[in-house]
Amino acid sequence: MTVATETLTIRLPTAAAHRLRRVAEVARRPVDEVVAETLRTSLPPLLEDVPPAFRSDLAALETFSTVALWQQMRAELSPEQVHRYDMLLETNAAGALNWLSCRRCNEHKGIQTEALDPETGSSVSLFDPRRQTWPAHFKWSGDGTRILGLTPCGRAPVSALQLNDADIVAARQLWVAVGWHPPQE
Repeated sequence: MTVATETLTIRLPTAAAHRLRRVAEVARRPVDEVVAETLRTSLPPLLEDVPPAFRSDLAALETFSTVALWQQMRAELSPEQVHRYDMLLETNAAGALNWLSCRRCNEHKGIQTEALDPETGSSVSLFDPRRQTWPAHFKWSGDGTRILGLTPCGRAPVSALQLNDADIVAARQLWVAVGWHPPQE
């Protein structure tokens, strides 16, 4: 499938341009592909990106203030869920969390910062989304249901965090069926 493209000239700080070139080199991909992937995965979704069945509900939420959205979210959660969420926010604000992720991944990760690369048996640092880019270390399987590690830093968390266990793969199959997954380039 050919995707329409547009040339856009932007000015970047030298350090950011160097980082982009380095990530592209590590990923063995052209810089423009890395930039496009980074933008695609970093920009917030637009209403047009959501399946039509959910657009009207989400459009209604656009009129809410941030405070109103927080109040609505808290009203929908159990007291235990609110407490757990507040604790995660406090821990993150203190710099003690590497990143906010789903509960399943956080529970598998625990305090690990390293794990074994299943291919080499070497202990390697886990992928750090604050310092590394996803496409340099991972890709989706052809059917979009499994995460494939491309590097030791990618393979280790796929194994250690059980990113492809049966439950999450089954969920991804449903997401694929309704067009929510995998992210499209």
